[in-house]
Amino acid sequence: MSSTEKPIGYYLIVFFGRVIAVLPYFLQLTLGFSIGWLFFVFGKRRRKIAAINIDLAFPELSSKEHEKLVKRHFLAIGMSVVETMMSWFCSERRLRKISSVKGEDNLQIARDCGNGVILAGFHFTTIEIAGGILSQQERFTALYRPHSNSTIESVYSDRRSVTYGGAIERNNIREMIRSLKKGDIVWYAPDQNFGGKNSLFSPFFGVPAATNTATSRLAEITNAKLVPIFFRRLPGLKGYEIEIKPALKNFPCGDLQKDTDRVNKLIEDFIRRCPEQYLWMHRRYKDRPNGETRFY
Repeated sequence: MSSTEKPIGYYLIVFFGRVIAVLPYFLQLTLGFSIGWLFFVFGKRRRKIAAINIDLAFPELSSKEHEKLVKRHFLAIGMSVVETMMSWFCSERRLRKISSVKGEDNLQIARDCGNGVILAGFHFTTIEIAGGILSQQERFTALYRPHSNSTIESVYSDRRSVTYGGAIERNNIREMIRSLKKGDIVWYAPDQNFGGKNSLFSPFFGVPAATNTATSRLAEITNAKLVPIFFRRLPGLKGYEIEIKPALKNFPCGDLQKDTDRVNKLIEDFIRRCPEQYLWMHRRYKDRPNGETRFY
């Protein structure tokens, strides 16, 4: 096999994606929810993680409400597989028909300040299709985490190069800074548990969670504006909604803890609008303050 030749799995994924892209939207939803149901039935470990997270975040839910939210989350996870293929292979015209973007002027206002823009888009299950929709109107650089499966990563790599203006591996801080200082828009999702010295414990739904402080540091070093973006799948067959919010004022404020708490509160507010669509399968509360028992 030559260095440029792709494995058979690559072509199977591309074929699967192209088939999905031409299906009617209601069939795409049906397929996605079916995949999600299979994940729920057979993904015991991830189901347990999601259940713990949801229990911590929403202690006010009854047992039936809790169980229902966990199931709805897995349906959303299944749909995210289909939505990823849609974002890669659906035509621009097709995606425009099932989506709306609000607040584009907020992004332009931030750009007009003359510095880069940190586009804070968090880990909702619709993150891939939201990126694909927005890329039709704005070129931006997307941060990514390489996939552990080389075949899947090769597909991701190829599609990122087509969809976005650029891509930076999430640990490449120097390249992120360079891109922001050039005035680029960088899509950044700082809402996962990284642990280590560059994190602080910050309330996330009232529970301390190790939270990356790089958001504040990047804004300080580059003078970039932090522009939050919210995206969700609408109920029924109404497609997708993307909202670009105004740049945060007085950010960073000079206090890492206050900045980190502020970002977590922002994420909470977004999650409450569609809690099933957030990525609850991630071990968000993995690291604990000294003396606290681990949840997982």
